[in-house]
Amino acid sequence: MILGDTFDAQSGTPVQHSVKADEDGRLGDGSGANEVISGRQGRLLCVVLTLVGIGVLMVYSASLGNVATPEEGRGILAKQLMFVALGIIGMIFGMTVPIAAARRHSLLIMGLSVAALLAVYVPGFGLVLNGARRWVRLPGGITFQPSEFTKLAIIIFAAAYSERFKDRMKSLWWGFTVPMGIIGFVCLFVLMEPDFGTCVLTMSVGTLVLLAGGMRLSPLIVGGIMALPAFEILVMNVPYRRARVLSFIDPWADSRGAGYQICQSLMAMGRGGIFGTGVGGSVQKLGFLPEANSDFVLAIVGEELGFVGCLLVLFLFGVLLWEGLNVALGSEDYFTFLLAYGVSVLITLQAIINVAVTTGSVPPKGLPLPFISAGGSSLVFTMFAGGVLMHLAGRNAGKRTPLLPFAVQEPRYQRAFYELIEDARDGGSAWLSARLHLNNEGRNRPGAAGGPRAYEPRAGSASETSVLQKIAPVARRSVGLGLQTVTRCCAGIKKGGSK
Repeated sequence: MILGDTFDAQSGTPVQHSVKADEDGRLGDGSGANEVISGRQGRLLCVVLTLVGIGVLMVYSASLGNVATPEEGRGILAKQLMFVALGIIGMIFGMTVPIAAARRHSLLIMGLSVAALLAVYVPGFGLVLNGARRWVRLPGGITFQPSEFTKLAIIIFAAAYSERFKDRMKSLWWGFTVPMGIIGFVCLFVLMEPDFGTCVLTMSVGTLVLLAGGMRLSPLIVGGIMALPAFEILVMNVPYRRARVLSFIDPWADSRGAGYQICQSLMAMGRGGIFGTGVGGSVQKLGFLPEANSDFVLAIVGEELGFVGCLLVLFLFGVLLWEGLNVALGSEDYFTFLLAYGVSVLITLQAIINVAVTTGSVPPKGLPLPFISAGGSSLVFTMFAGGVLMHLAGRNAGKRTPLLPFAVQEPRYQRAFYELIEDARDGGSAWLSARLHLNNEGRNRPGAAGGPRAYEPRAGSASETSVLQKIAPVARRSVGLGLQTVTRCCAGIKKGGSK
């Protein structure tokens, strides 16, 4: 039996509950909540299935522009439905996967992902498409992209590492050098395929999980500044990547060359208007927009379903992020908190990057839109990740979401948190203080039974002024200066346009 603490959302007092492990190592609260789909599980399931349904429809519609006969179109639809069936199996497996086993064998999972990445170089298994060695050929003619598995493996590793070394995450060696070195080593194999976009995404998600687990931000900032020369080596010295960056700055300057894909994507979304041209009414899919059914499928959504259809897709991803973060906040230990957080961030961050690429907001990255774009590996592993999130939601069924994230429920973290909230109170943020129940009667947080008492704010304690309080005026001035700069830039652009 494992004991975990959650906080009551009204009183703020920690409540102990027992978490039992079943014969397969799966954890539950012993109340049978895992046997019935909870409300949060149901909402996550509806979001995932709705996105998958939109994906099947739009992939089929976008693919019709590149087929010679109706039979080929039906073949593409059957192939995508097969991937959906495999994804549903993966999602069911994710809903029943033993979380405790994933925690124990995080290094083994990471090792398997490295072995899969190396398999692309094995003759007879590795498959080269469009000049990139990113796929492994499996029996039956099925192709598999190992980097999709690597994304989940790094999340599991970062969550397990942060839990195991949570008392050392503030140190430079154990909290930054070791975990970032391991994650960077694995991402190096992804970069060698080459797959720069997936490498950046995987590295970013792993870093965000480590930051949520307690890693200091200052070494990361210093390391990022020191790594700036790598941008010149990996991006500006590679011709096709350099062309992507330059075309992103002004795609219309080379609308028939490097900026062709972005221009065609913008034309597709602009043609759709508010309500779109109707399913099947896209013109850009007729050989004008490359990768119309995969990386740029959102452009076809915008053309056929219009702004309303794009807004629906963004809303569904927003709901998934909201529910996923609430699952994380309701977790009873560090690992499940970071696992739910990492999966939620992975899916939504990849969606944000894809939307940004489609709208010309960032240079093209070659990342699919989760649940919607064509592709078996991405769909299966993303649905598996969604199943894991539903599994974690089921473990928290019947429990209130704690008032504070798990990472700040410990007394050593509460001091900075409550001082930050008091700064917000002093600044007039009445809504925030009411939302967090920090009134005169409920601001003192009693500690757990037999444990240390939580931080109790004391007025006029100058010696306890936190770093957050010291930097608050600087942050406010920086925000004000940033808003002034943006206003001036917008005014300059408007003035130049009027000329």
